[in-house]
Amino acid sequence: MGTRQVERDRFLERVTLYHDQTKHGTQSYARSLGRLDWATQPNPFRHYQGAPLLLLSQLVEGRFGRLAYDELFLNPPAPRTLNRESLSAFFFYSLALSAWKVSGQSRWALRVNPSSGNLHPTEAHLIAGPIEGFTDVSMIAHYDPYYHALEKRLELCPGEWNQLSGGLPEGSFVVGLTSIYWRESWKYGERAFRYCQHDIGHALGCLQIAASLLGWEVRSIDHLDSSQIETLLGVQDQDGPEKEHGACLLAIVPRASLPTSRAPVLQCSEGFFHTLVHREWAGRPNVLSQKHYEWPILSFVSEAIANFDWAPGLPLSPPNLAVSVLPSTMRMARPKTVSEVVRGRRSAVAMDGETSLAADEFYRLLWRLHPDLNADFFCGLPFECHTAMVLFVHRVAGVPPGLYLFCRSHDQGAKLKEVLRGEFEWTVPLGCPEELNLVLLKAGDFQECSRTVSCHQSIAADGAFAVALLAEFSGALKERGAGIYPRLFWEAGCAGQLIYLEAEAAGLSATGIGCYFDDAVHQLLGVEEHSWQCVYHFTLGGRIEDRRVQGLDAYSHLTPQVVAESTT
Repeated sequence: MGTRQVERDRFLERVTLYHDQTKHGTQSYARSLGRLDWATQPNPFRHYQGAPLLLLSQLVEGRFGRLAYDELFLNPPAPRTLNRESLSAFFFYSLALSAWKVSGQSRWALRVNPSSGNLHPTEAHLIAGPIEGFTDVSMIAHYDPYYHALEKRLELCPGEWNQLSGGLPEGSFVVGLTSIYWRESWKYGERAFRYCQHDIGHALGCLQIAASLLGWEVRSIDHLDSSQIETLLGVQDQDGPEKEHGACLLAIVPRASLPTSRAPVLQCSEGFFHTLVHREWAGRPNVLSQKHYEWPILSFVSEAIANFDWAPGLPLSPPNLAVSVLPSTMRMARPKTVSEVVRGRRSAVAMDGETSLAADEFYRLLWRLHPDLNADFFCGLPFECHTAMVLFVHRVAGVPPGLYLFCRSHDQGAKLKEVLRGEFEWTVPLGCPEELNLVLLKAGDFQECSRTVSCHQSIAADGAFAVALLAEFSGALKERGAGIYPRLFWEAGCAGQLIYLEAEAAGLSATGIGCYFDDAVHQLLGVEEHSWQCVYHFTLGGRIEDRRVQGLDAYSHLTPQVVAESTT
């Protein structure tokens, strides 16, 4: 066995060990501090102090946000020119603040992109050439949602952007995402790595929706490893708990400007990386906490996936183009606008236990969650779908209550039938569109079951339905290597973002559930070993509003004085 294979196997063992050690069980939970140390609560905003601040426009809603949300899927807009206004809209509808909340003496910000515990470990960076009405130079910058602005960290030399972007269509730019594990581990301890990857997936979904609004699409640049991403974004010198770990690079390109079979490439030589390391980057990252708690297993798993390498001879497989048309009963555009859905999205804290969902809305949601039927939304994930959905249906009008399985790729059904319980029914519900791979496993009331496996949280039983996302695990790791592990959570988070948006469009609410009893779900289904593993839970239903919490406009804090002080 070669050295490379030995190292690959060692990293696979690390990933599996991390996954098992961070499972919640009915007798004990994954390791965390067990309390909230408010004195060390991390700052939710990263600023690069001293970097020039380039303000984006908040006045984009009238031109972009009034489009009906469903039109993004039914009749997507033509590509917009890349300029200050369109770039402002891109960030405004993906990663910006969406509101401030106030309760008593407490005040906190919400964002378009959701985050477990509202802790926001994900940071975004921009790499772009000159942008009309915004900048005459090529640059690498950090997006600061607090100011809805870009912090210019490095001005690229003439020709560097042209060389770097040589493999991209005209009018493209690049977004890089990083994760600060400390923001999650402060509350969630060793399970933080999982939640950081969920949040990357949610951000991917947000970026794709914002891109679609502008006639663009998100395509993954997957030929660089974590250390190269960190060098390209200027965070390679960071270390310690507040380090930004390179996650992914995304090309934002005009729709249909790249073949679906072609992965975008950045033309970066070793010499270019060497040059970046020795350049003077503007701004220093602010300190998020004065004290930290170490969780060594986070570095243990992070090192295992850092040198991401697809298996030799195994090409990337973007989702197939849609081959079917949404049934006519689901093609009617609902009244909510993009702005109302995307910026109005809120995570439900409690469900009313009464609200039901219409069957057409249920099937429309599943249709859009199927990568082959909604290819544009999932084109930022450059690999075949690895996650299926187990549905605990409680209150969906016209769909009998029970335990269902929704397969999101053509071959999942056969694979899962081999490992799930033999007594399951595997019947197709009446009225379900034939393109959807939805089957009833067992009829009955699964409210208490869904509550129990979701760490006894009532919200899983009180919605219209709950979801357990089940990922192909040992097979995917063996085939793809340790680097596929975080991407399973990205895929789950991206799907979860679509559940959020579809809930809002239907006048309901949703919430992601990161706390669940992993192996209790596997036992319910009959899954043994590591063939399939639970990677996320979700619920959708009628939200109970907390009248004690008041809302403020997202950028009400930006007085002229604050803006003036931040730009000097």
